[in-house]
Amino acid sequence: MTHLRESALQRAIIAALEARGCYVVNVVVAGRAGTPDLLVCHEGRFIALEVKLPKQQPTAIQLVERQRVLRANGAHAVVKSVEEAVAMLQASTGTAPP
Repeated sequence: MTHLRESALQRAIIAALEARGCYVVNVVVAGRAGTPDLLVCHEGRFIALEVKLPKQQPTAIQLVERQRVLRANGAHAVVKSVEEAVAMLQASTGTAPP
């Protein structure tokens, strides 16, 4: 996956999660800085995903928003691949791999 753009990675993650029955919103513009890139609902569980390329790290405001999600009893992860996103889904909802 050389020269992969974050937007392409987001599209691949959305496709993989939707194929597993998730409702996924790609947050393009939000009224709050640091809002996670993808908001996911699966089997009644709220999952926020911050998508980053392999060498990228979340910003300070993204980490603040992560804490807000966790305090609200949601799940949050920084994911750098489709596989990490699917693993987060499985860990959060207890679903088996396809």
